[in-house]
Amino acid sequence: FKSNIVTTDYPNNDAAPSIVSAAEVENGNFLLSGSLGRRNNWGGRPDLFLLKLTAHGDTLWTKTIVFNGNTQTSEKYAGNSVIMEGSTAYLISGNIDHSIFLLKVDLNGNLIWGRTYVAPASTSVSNCVLLPANNGGFALGFNAIWYDVPSRTSFADFGLLLTDKEGHIVT
Repeated sequence: FKSNIVTTDYPNNDAAPSIVSAAEVENGNFLLSGSLGRRNNWGGRPDLFLLKLTAHGDTLWTKTIVFNGNTQTSEKYAGNSVIMEGSTAYLISGNIDHSIFLLKVDLNGNLIWGRTYVAPASTSVSNCVLLPANNGGFALGFNAIWYDVPSRTSFADFGLLLTDKEGHIVT
């Protein structure tokens, strides 16, 4: 077993990434995803960080996808799951700001489309897992915790979203 330590520079004074998912993709390469918290914006939303490596651990490219908006978040991670779609794209799912996201990027990490699925008020989601579904779309499984304000009680459950191949929810 050979292991390589991957180092890279992080632009704009960003903090080092927190990698939470890795997948073997085309040609024995690997795609890693996670979050990139900004040093100058602690408490602000993290950005999605993608890192593509060769089978030998050499960096092919890095990408940062910035989530827009002014919402502050305590979420630590983005980019919980990575899968390959056919031979032309990757899908990345995760959670941020009490919502679930699903992104499709090309083999160079360029955004093709993105979807956000907003949780109801007083609900947080975590640990989003992405799988291909039999309908040609995708299944997003996740943990959900919601807080009932009148009773001051928290509840936990599992959730599942089914989408078509473009990330639109199937009912």
